[in-house]
Amino acid sequence: PFTFSHSWRVAEVSVLLGKKMGFSPPRLAELHHAAHLHDIGKIGVPDRVLLKEGPLTKDEYGEMQQHSEKGFSILRRFPPLRDIAKMVLYHHERMDGKGYPQGISGEEIPLESRIIGVADAFDAITSDRPYRKGRSLSEAFEEIQRHRGTQFCPKTVDALLELRQVLPEHLRRADEEIRSFEKLPLLP
Repeated sequence: PFTFSHSWRVAEVSVLLGKKMGFSPPRLAELHHAAHLHDIGKIGVPDRVLLKEGPLTKDEYGEMQQHSEKGFSILRRFPPLRDIAKMVLYHHERMDGKGYPQGISGEEIPLESRIIGVADAFDAITSDRPYRKGRSLSEAFEEIQRHRGTQFCPKTVDALLELRQVLPEHLRRADEEIRSFEKLPLLP
């Protein structure tokens, strides 16, 4: 349930960023799908790591870092999802080359991955985690801005900051949609 909610919000923020950055409808659709699937590789990460309430050890962090490659491996098997698979693979890369899995930098990182990376971090900062309480939206904006150009793409950060006024309402609606899905009965 947590990953479902997180992915839903990441997709919502990613699409808003894509619209702000002038993406065409087909490109927005791919971004939307990739954002929903960005953490699919976590099905290959043990629960003892995913649900750990304290800080991860170096080995556990290494296991967690494998989720983007695992997601890529899952998605690339389906021809219609090959472009989405690449977006998923690179969503933890950083502008300064200190990300993972490949340590690529700057414009080498697909723009869609850079967008998902900012949306992912924004939601991670504002959401409660097993090891800490979520922080406010204003704290998240400050944190993202502080890492503009090193961790995050300046264009995506600027677009996020331009959405500062409308984002709370979009997130409120996303949370309502998530709650409506949580009420649906599971299939037998």
